Amino acid sequence: MTEQPRRLTIRLRLTLTYTALILLTGGAMLATVFAVLAIVPGYAFTAGPFPYGTTHDLYTINGRDDVLRLFLIVSLPALLVIGGVGGVVSWFVAGRLLQPLRQIAATAERLDDRNLDARIAVDGPHDEIRDVADTVNAMLDRLEASFTSRSRFTANASHELRTPLASMKTMLQVALRSDHPPETARTLDRLHTTVDQMTSITAALLELARGDSDLTARPIALRNEVASALRTVDAELVARRLRVSVHLDDAVVPGEPVLVRQLVVNLVRNAVVHNVPGGTIDINVTAQPDVRLTVANDGRRITAAEAATLTEPFRRLDRTRSEGSGFGLGLALVQKVATAHGATLDLTPRSDGGLLAVVAFPAVDDDRQRDRDRD
Repeated sequence: MTEQPRRLTIRLRLTLTYTALILLTGGAMLATVFAVLAIVPGYAFTAGPFPYGTTHDLYTINGRDDVLRLFLIVSLPALLVIGGVGGVVSWFVAGRLLQPLRQIAATAERLDDRNLDARIAVDGPHDEIRDVADTVNAMLDRLEASFTSRSRFTANASHELRTPLASMKTMLQVALRSDHPPETARTLDRLHTTVDQMTSITAALLELARGDSDLTARPIALRNEVASALRTVDAELVARRLRVSVHLDDAVVPGEPVLVRQLVVNLVRNAVVHNVPGGTIDINVTAQPDVRLTVANDGRRITAAEAATLTEPFRRLDRTRSEGSGFGLGLALVQKVATAHGATLDLTPRSDGGLLAVVAFPAVDDDRQRDRDRD
């Protein structure tokens, strides 16, 4: 899809249209008067006697041609002046008429999934622009209700999961107190660790659903989170013969620890699941000028349009779900967590196949970072 060239602004187009109408109307009136003066019967012009010492006018009318010439000399500059004044007035009138549209654009620019309570306040008569504003406000009401319902459902689901997870944890703790063969004991211990992780993830999702502004920010070392994420996929790396290249700067970002951990884990797991046997994974953490986490993996070729849809929930490019391919929620959660922390997620297809994922965290003031470190 080719980008269309930018047209003149509506305000400028309205101004030019109004000014052209003023000039055309004035020109038509002057042409009519000129035609009447040219067609009317001739008049006899006589020059009266001028007493000695009387000053003569600069322009003397001695016939119809002089009248027409004088008419053009006076009317054309007057028409240009009227057109100029009309253009200035038209500019301000067009700006006044378009003011509600600027309010609509400014309100729409402030909206996101965390801020849907803004509404367009348009004063004045009930006209077409007022109808547009009312329609947009009604649409925002529906969107806010939809997002609120979705967040409430997520919060309720996470809350309901807490009880069975707590019960599983208690049963595993009781089972661990008994004597078991070594292999059984190791399995129970791994299950206990997994339940702890699920409990932490559920609590973090509940906190995320309740409101991004309430997240508890703590200093997080990204290199430690990357190392932890790689340990969780160690078996898959060996089974698929994947090669991992890692370059990690000593970068610290403020964030909710469990959510940032899930962000890193999901990016790494996505790079493993959608890789090719014997492929490569490149993971980089850079600290200058801002903190960036980059995960690149081999894989099949995808288009930019396909990459743009990967953050949609339940979106998978492969329609047949294989074992371990997931449900299409990994990158959607990464996008949600990144947005909650003021970060951005950029997904770019690689020319040789695969995907390049970049999470850019906002720069943190050094004084504020030292305060967090002391806390």
